This record gives sequence, C-alpha cells and structure tokens, in this order.
Amino acid sequence: MAKFHHGNLREALLTRASEIIEEGGIEALSLRGMARDLKVSATAPARHFKCRADLLRTLAMMGYDRATNATVAALNDAGDDPVTRLNAMAKAFVDWSLDNRALYTTIFHPDVSRQADEALKRALIDFAALVQTAIGEAQRAGWRQNDDPQVLFHHITALIRGMTANMSDPLYVSVAGRVDRQVVETVIDAMIPIGAGSTDHLSPR
Repeated sequence: MAKFHHGNLREALLTRASEIIEEGGIEALSLRGMARDLKVSATAPARHFKCRADLLRTLAMMGYDRATNATVAALNDAGDDPVTRLNAMAKAFVDWSLDNRALYTTIFHPDVSRQADEALKRALIDFAALVQTAIGEAQRAGWRQNDDPQVLFHHITALIRGMTANMSDPLYVSVAGRVDRQVVETVIDAMIPIGAGSTDHLSPR
C-alpha cells in the first residue's frame, strides 16, 4: 500500500488508486476508502479530486501520456523503416499495457468513457492520430498499400487490445495457457512484418 507523506496527498491518492484498481478493479475504488487507507480525514481527498470520476479522469490522462511516451520511444528506437517502426509501436503498447494494468484498465473502462471531459477526449484523439500517422507512413513505404487506412487502424488496435486482454485474463490463461512475449511478437509480426517497408511485400489478410 502507498505510504502517505505530509504534503504529497495527491500523489499518494493516485498511487493508492492504481493499487486498488490492479487488485480489485475500478469497482473497488472509492475516495472514502482511500482516505481510510492513507489515514487522512474522509474529506481530505476532495482537496485534490472533486469526485471519483475526477480521479479516474486524471488516471486516464496519465495513462494516455505514458502510453504515448512508451510508443513514441519504441518508434524512435526502431530505425528508419516505417513498417518496422509501426511494428515496434504495437509491441510497445502491449508491453506498456501489461506493465501498467491499472492505467490501461482505466483508459478503456466504460465508466471513464461515459464521463470523459474534453481534455480526455483530446488525449484519445491525439493518441489515435499518432497510430494513424504511423500507418500512413507504413503504407507509403509499401505495406498494404491498397487497404483502407481506417480498417488497418481498427485491425491493429483490436489486435493489441485483444492480446492484452488474453494475457491479463486469469480464466483465459487457465484454459488456453499463458501467452508469452514470443507469442505476442509472432502475432504482431504476422500482421506487420518487420522490414516490409523496404520491399513491395503485403502482409497476409
């Protein structure tokens, strides 16, 4: 459990909220419960977050910011080939999602989506634009040139979210077996072949 240090309650609340979400899901989260955990008054969290929805929006904004940083870093480290860069982005997002389960859960939770403010909507738009730009560059380099970019966008996002869901679901893992990193790489490589931008290769449909 997060330890509260005087003068740093906001950070302590965000840390404790992440712990609760990872342990029991968003449904287990309450400002009153966190106040009790951190041994502060029941009204103290309101100094930083007006309500539970406000806290969740803040966590979601953190999630988009950190996911963006992770995927951009992977893209920049992948070299010059646009398709390899798109491949690296997809793998980096799965890795980030598994390493930051609470933030990932918050980003895509229906309660957060229903109560999204303009800042959160803009964060999603900006993140989607980052992926769409990478897709466009990969297509111009020769990858799946005849495919609708919007279809590719939905295909890629469904793929990476599906892989994350499979790897995070205890019931699925108990039935189908644990999905390791090599499987993730193989699945993503099948759709976005490394180095495909240097040839006229089209990945399987």
